[in-house]
Amino acid sequence: MRGLQSKAASINNLEVFLITLDKGGNVNSSIYLAYWADITAIAGFIVTLAGAGVGIHGYCVYRCSWKRKTDALVAYLKKKKDEASGDKKGQQTAMHLIRYVGLTEDEILKISFENEHVERSVGMDDQGKADTLYFEYKR
Repeated sequence: MRGLQSKAASINNLEVFLITLDKGGNVNSSIYLAYWADITAIAGFIVTLAGAGVGIHGYCVYRCSWKRKTDALVAYLKKKKDEASGDKKGQQTAMHLIRYVGLTEDEILKISFENEHVERSVGMDDQGKADTLYFEYKR
């Protein structure tokens, strides 16, 4: 059996290994494929958990940021409503809110549709056409 190499594959309890014989018939090397498959599966599981954790963290950061923006807008509109005197209703334009609250027009509109304390009203020009959108605090 000189110079003969034997390759055998055996499956026993999910262990797959490769045995090669050298010229003297001695075992040269064995590679446990199941061991490396298990390590790879565990690594894949860890990466999946890490990805899920990053996604959940990102969502929580987004929701906290949105809550903070909503609270800032509602608090500002409430303050302006409380400061309003006479026939003023504490109405603010989108441009005013962009300047003093630091939100974009899109964020202000989204919050006005989602929050029950932010009310929208339309300002009319001399011809009766809508030209300005006002936001105010609603109790």
